[in-house]
Amino acid sequence: MSTSIRARYRAVLVVTAAVGTAIAGTAAAHAASAGLAAPSKLFNEFQHCSTDASAPTYLDGTDGIALEGVAQAAVAGDEVSAQYLLWQVSAPTQTTVYSSNTTPAGFEDPVTVQGSALTDGAVYAWQARSVDGSAVSKWSKTCYVAVDDDAPSSAPTVTSDNYPAGQSSPGGVPVQLTFGANGVSDIAGYEFVWDTGVLPVYGVSIGAYGIPDPKSIWADKEYFAQAASLGGDVSLNLIPPSGWGPHTLTVVSLNRADLISGRTTYQIFLQSTAPTITPAVANPQFDTPTKFTFTPNPTAEAASPIVSYSVSVGGGTPRTVKAAADGSATVTLKLHNIYGSNGVSVSSTSANGWVSDPNELYYYFDTTPVVNSTEYPEYGTSGGVGVSGTFTFTAQVPHIVSYTYSFDGGTTETTVAADKSGDAQITWAPPTGSTSYDLNVYGTTKDGLVLLYTDYYFSVN
Repeated sequence: MSTSIRARYRAVLVVTAAVGTAIAGTAAAHAASAGLAAPSKLFNEFQHCSTDASAPTYLDGTDGIALEGVAQAAVAGDEVSAQYLLWQVSAPTQTTVYSSNTTPAGFEDPVTVQGSALTDGAVYAWQARSVDGSAVSKWSKTCYVAVDDDAPSSAPTVTSDNYPAGQSSPGGVPVQLTFGANGVSDIAGYEFVWDTGVLPVYGVSIGAYGIPDPKSIWADKEYFAQAASLGGDVSLNLIPPSGWGPHTLTVVSLNRADLISGRTTYQIFLQSTAPTITPAVANPQFDTPTKFTFTPNPTAEAASPIVSYSVSVGGGTPRTVKAAADGSATVTLKLHNIYGSNGVSVSSTSANGWVSDPNELYYYFDTTPVVNSTEYPEYGTSGGVGVSGTFTFTAQVPHIVSYTYSFDGGTTETTVAADKSGDAQITWAPPTGSTSYDLNVYGTTKDGLVLLYTDYYFSVN
């Protein structure tokens, strides 16, 4: 069974008018009505109409072909329909007329020619005319369609001069690839994708009034490459996704009807091109400006100068940092992810577009305060109702300016200032009623960061 990248998408398109029915025989002998224009905006199977008999639009006819045009009205506001006259170029006297259902003027008014009515390998011509009541227009210009139901018989060949298949390569430069038709004469080009193996479906946008807006698949250089001549090879340079290790390129060939061949996969193994990360101090502190220097991987720098770095902290939004003339960069970062892990991640971008795999340094900070009490030790039972106790809040990270606390999940919170060392003390006596307590405490930094809280449990006599 053949597969077309366009046919796969077609199933989800919404046609604005119901499909018409075929009437076998020659076109009805009605005289054209003066002033009624022939249909405009002609398409076949959501592709542009070709008026060049020597260069028809190639289509897969297995599931039928839609003939599409916008019928015109004799009187503004009328509902109209269209007739489509179809014949095989080799038998011009054997015609079939397909009539659409009525639709408001200005809407696309298609019919479908069933696959069983089409001959694989044949070239067809068709015209359309507007029908408004008893009025009919002249026939439109002639469109030409070639039916090709046969997918390429062989998968393409894939070779590379600088990244041998299955071998480890240093990276830093685009992969020089050649896709070959493998002896199939009607290959128009190739489709490819890295790693996922999921070949993209190239859809046709449907605009206002159901009118398609077809575009050439070959304009999408990320996934498609057109051969210079039918059945020809394509040579191109591709940059694989960032990351060291294996990367697999999946390639299929496409004929003129966009039918795809079997798959060929080409796997390469990349060595790391990640830059190095050097902090200005051995142990960076939480929420404290710290300089980090990024140095390019020698292989990547030798292949193409490093122009920038992409830097993120704690999984945050990456920022781009311009590299100096020597390929390095120094930036000041704050490690202020309150949830503990503060990884510094950086990847480099070369002048040739190569993006390295990231290098990462991880720092972990416990931002919860430490709570201590001599009178009411954690998880212990002591003191009593009305017996005061002192609770000390100690910071585990710098720049704490205050602590906010509550007992037993109370809605009322109390904030106390921290001293210069980042610590604070409170005095509290258990009221009557409860024998078990939960002290909830969290700190706030001078930059306004609200840190993680500590739950301190204790019981009273």
